[in-house]
Amino acid sequence: MMFFFVSSIHSQLAFIQLFFTICWCIRAGLVDGQCNGSFALTCVNLELTNADTLQADCGDGSGGIISSSLNLDVHVTNTNGVLHCNSYSGKFSLSCVGQEISSSGLLSASCLDFSGNLAGTSFDLNTCVSNIYGSLTWTCLS
Repeated sequence: MMFFFVSSIHSQLAFIQLFFTICWCIRAGLVDGQCNGSFALTCVNLELTNADTLQADCGDGSGGIISSSLNLDVHVTNTNGVLHCNSYSGKFSLSCVGQEISSSGLLSASCLDFSGNLAGTSFDLNTCVSNIYGSLTWTCLS
């Protein structure tokens, strides 16, 4: 009977350790929990260079920081003045001006709509960009 009790405690401890490991990996951006990259949780110093490249310093999952960049024109597009990610070439920078990135990963710009007017728009890059061991990576593209 005592062996069963000890065995149960070991099983419970192993389960708790596994649970916290999975939670840490999801929070660290190492696991794509619900098709949500959430790179901004583990990256700092977010900035845009050349109006189309995301630059950030990202945690590598083992305590280090790696400088990483990602060309947003690859998968961010402007459709009628609205920014979004897709699985094909985006080239949003060709029809948008005033691009900015917030510390939470919100990309904002003024983009041309079908009538040729500029429309203010923003898009949460956390929905399609992840931090994988310190490297900014595309995820969840549709």
